[in-house]
Amino acid sequence: MCGSADEYEAFADVMPQRTAEELKEELESIRRQYDALPASAFRWRQAVVGTSDRIFPPANQLRAWAGTTDVTQTEAAHYSRSLFENLLTNRQITNVHG
Repeated sequence: MCGSADEYEAFADVMPQRTAEELKEELESIRRQYDALPASAFRWRQAVVGTSDRIFPPANQLRAWAGTTDVTQTEAAHYSRSLFENLLTNRQITNVHG
């Protein structure tokens, strides 16, 4: 998920301290709320696809985003602290190759 031992160590500092069952309940609650609300007009302005993502295969992400928003591919795993920091502070993406 993290792509390297260093990235995992950074993730471990912020990793949820909940059981798998609690995380499952959270996702089920989000789904129930989503189903209960009217459709939103919200659209993402940009999608960032990590080419090393092992949680959501990059090819699937590219198909899902096709025709809906701008997509940037970057060499990153599913969790990349440096990518998040760049996006949140500089609004820039590094290691872009597509």
